[in-house]
Amino acid sequence: MGLLDFKNTLQQVKKDLLDKPKKQLLGLKENGNNTLNFKKEIKAICIDPGHGDNFNGTIDPGTSIKVGDVMFLEKDMVLPVALKLKEKLELSGYQTIITRNGDVAKKQQRFTWRLEKAAKSDLLISLHMGYFADSSLRGIQVIYFSGIITSENLADNLKYGQKSNMSDFSVEKLARQSKNSKSLAESILDSVNVLPNLQRNSLKGESHNILRNFEGIASVIVEMGVIGNADDRSVLLNDFETLANEIAIGITTFINKYKDDE
Repeated sequence: MGLLDFKNTLQQVKKDLLDKPKKQLLGLKENGNNTLNFKKEIKAICIDPGHGDNFNGTIDPGTSIKVGDVMFLEKDMVLPVALKLKEKLELSGYQTIITRNGDVAKKQQRFTWRLEKAAKSDLLISLHMGYFADSSLRGIQVIYFSGIITSENLADNLKYGQKSNMSDFSVEKLARQSKNSKSLAESILDSVNVLPNLQRNSLKGESHNILRNFEGIASVIVEMGVIGNADDRSVLLNDFETLANEIAIGITTFINKYKDDE
């Protein structure tokens, strides 16, 4: 798929495709493990397509790679998946919030504006692509909140006007968030593992800013392949709806297993 075709596809995804029957749009089976079921405990899900915002005077492209005359930008590659994921979850009865549906030109504080949009959500799903200098490396990685807050994290929070003292954090809540986030990450990774063209990679616990400062039940960053790998780019360009569907199934699998420990 060329760059022009990709841009045209992105515009098509932005339309709601309301003429499609719901079952066709979801692409799910009526029965079995692929059925998206509503669970009352978790009602709102924030979908965060990474990058594409203005925090330093220019639009942040994320990672990028030039192939021939075509420049592939992470901010553009992740957006169709995010928009499709929003559709699928809404058709399953969930309230969704999306942090952006295009480039965000207004200059805003990095991370903070995304967290403000996600504030009323129970789950946060941030979508990205990874980068390695070695183009043979590929595969999906799901990063979950580790539950650990370091002094470096607190210093970083202070820079962005976020909670900057350990006394601001509940150790019990951090542990619950970490446990739930790891379970969500496992469910998503297990679900996308069925895709033949996307190699399963790994889980990883981190205390990234957007993970440690999210106040909801669970948060993950889904690195949907490596932008420098041609096979991974092909999945994002050509099979983004299938990928979105499997991420949706992973999310709802977690919700169906989730038990409120509070």
